[in-house]
Amino acid sequence: MLHKAMDEAVVQLDELIKVSASVYSDKSTVASSTIGSHVRHVLDHFNAYKVGVAAGSINYNRRSRNSDIERIPKSALKELAVFRDWLLLASNQSVSLWVETEVSTQQQYSVRLHSNSHRELVYLINHAYHHIANAMTIARALEVSVPRHLGVAPATVSHLRREERLCAQ
Repeated sequence: MLHKAMDEAVVQLDELIKVSASVYSDKSTVASSTIGSHVRHVLDHFNAYKVGVAAGSINYNRRSRNSDIERIPKSALKELAVFRDWLLLASNQSVSLWVETEVSTQQQYSVRLHSNSHRELVYLINHAYHHIANAMTIARALEVSVPRHLGVAPATVSHLRREERLCAQ
């Protein structure tokens, strides 16, 4: 089920890239970042996961800042397709692994913690939706017509469904 949930986030990211292609690397007045920088950031985390599961250690500090993925939608779509293909073939079995990530803005300080692949997949799903939502704010500020469902967190979708059922009664 986790792989299916991850694929749902991947599909949303794919849709975001396609609908925002004309303004993918434009900055808006509401943020200093671009849609492309949010997409690249999410893909950096996806790739860290893919490499880390194979190595037994994920390093979220490794990033590809200022890459083509950040500027060229086709590059992002290609990278996303590679990850999606890998995900379809990846084991559903949870594996133990280490995670390294920076945690301080005042000084360079990373922590290395024990985790597992399922826990990290859950993190990636929520992290992706968070950045899709941020990118949606930029897209709207740039006057791009974007589907309303993109970037809405799974728990929020469930809440809205419950409210809809209550109102229908």
